[in-house]
Amino acid sequence: MSDNGFSIRLMQSREFYYYQAGMSTQALIGDICAQWGIPLSYTWGQSIIHEKKAFRGKKNVASMIISLLEEVRAQTGERYVIGFMGGALSVRSFGTNSDVYLLDRNASISTSHKMSINNLVTKVKVYGRTADGERGQVEAIVEGDLRFGVLQDIVIRDSNSTLAAAKDEANALIKNRGRPESMIQWSGVDLPFLRKGDSVELKAGDLLGFFYVEGVTHNGTARRMTLTLTRV
Repeated sequence: MSDNGFSIRLMQSREFYYYQAGMSTQALIGDICAQWGIPLSYTWGQSIIHEKKAFRGKKNVASMIISLLEEVRAQTGERYVIGFMGGALSVRSFGTNSDVYLLDRNASISTSHKMSINNLVTKVKVYGRTADGERGQVEAIVEGDLRFGVLQDIVIRDSNSTLAAAKDEANALIKNRGRPESMIQWSGVDLPFLRKGDSVELKAGDLLGFFYVEGVTHNGTARRMTLTLTRV
C-alpha cells in the first residue's frame, strides 16, 4: 500500500454495487471499504446525501469511490485528499498536518510562479432536461468575475436532482475555477514525510505565506524534492 494512492486491490478489481437513495457519502464509502476489509478514516468535513447508486462494474472500485467524492466536491466546492495512511483509506481535508514546515531561502534551490486562464470559468448556465432526454430551458445563470470575459460552462439538471442542487454545482464550479490558476513550483531540500494535502510556509523569492502541497516528488539520491503548490 502507498500513502499516495489506493490499494492495488481496489484499483484492479471491479464489482457491482447498488444502493438505495438516502445514504451519505461517508456511509457509502464505508460500506464499500468494509466489504474489502479495509478500514476507513473519513475526516473530511464534507458529506452529502446521494440519490440511488448503481455501480455496474464498468469502473474499478477505486474509481467508484472517487466518483462519490467528486459529487461532493461538485456540490460543495471543497477539495479533499485521499490515500492510504497507517493501513486505512484516508479521506481528509487539505492542511490537516500538525507540523507545518517553514521552507525559507536556505532550504530552497529554485521557485517558479506562472498564471493561466486555460481552466477559467466565469459563467455557468443551468439547463433542465426534458423527459425524452433533450436539452431543456435555461433555469439559472451563475456569474463570477467577468473581468477576463465570458468563459462559460454548463450544468444539466436531470430529473433526479433539484434546481437548488444544480445551482450549488454551478456555484462550486465558479468557486473552484473562477479565478486564474497559479502554477507554483518549489525545489529544495528533501523532507521525506511531506505529502500531498499538507500545508507549508514559504519564504523564498516571491513566494511568501502559506501554501497547500498539490504534488510532491522526492529524489532520495540527491536529497531534494519538488513541490507543486497552491495558495491557502
